[in-house]
Amino acid sequence: MKVNRAGLADCFGVSLPTVDAWLRKGMPFERRGARGVDWQFDTADVAKWREEQVQAAVDDALKDLSIDQLQKRKLMAETSILERRDRLEAKEIFEGSDVERLIAEAVGKCRTRFLAIPTDAADLLVGMTSAAEVRAVLDRLVLDALAELAAMDGIAGTDQDDGDDGAEAGGDDREAERPKTGNRTGGPAKGGGKR
Repeated sequence: MKVNRAGLADCFGVSLPTVDAWLRKGMPFERRGARGVDWQFDTADVAKWREEQVQAAVDDALKDLSIDQLQKRKLMAETSILERRDRLEAKEIFEGSDVERLIAEAVGKCRTRFLAIPTDAADLLVGMTSAAEVRAVLDRLVLDALAELAAMDGIAGTDQDDGDDGAEAGGDDREAERPKTGNRTGGPAKGGGKR
């Protein structure tokens, strides 16, 4: 792909000064920039040049190491791999796919819990005419939802409650805490009967 300096910087995720430094180090280009004329680069050529630069730097770093030092580095790397494998098996750390799954489950619980607020609020708001009363009820429901979500320990399927999903956990407790308000006709609120 043919790109200018800005396009090359975007493509490789670097700044324009880095592109300029690469040019000083001999990075290949197709057209030299001048007034009114953009630099032009072939990204495949630049990628190949970058690989060669990295390999040269690695070779340079390794050439001064003795066999004993190289064996020590290899042993350290192998030990690190084994330690990581042990930590993965002990669930002290998670693979990327595990993290993605846990985040998706947490977001799902948050979504379910917050989507339940309008249903929870409907019974409580019947008959209220004051904005302050409505706001107080909604504030309490949102804070209850946040507290419930904060009580999750972060590992899927092991909430601190009995394992129900976030929308149902503590549902009976919330009902018991809710004030029973009358509706506009003075009768009991919807759902205000026996539970």
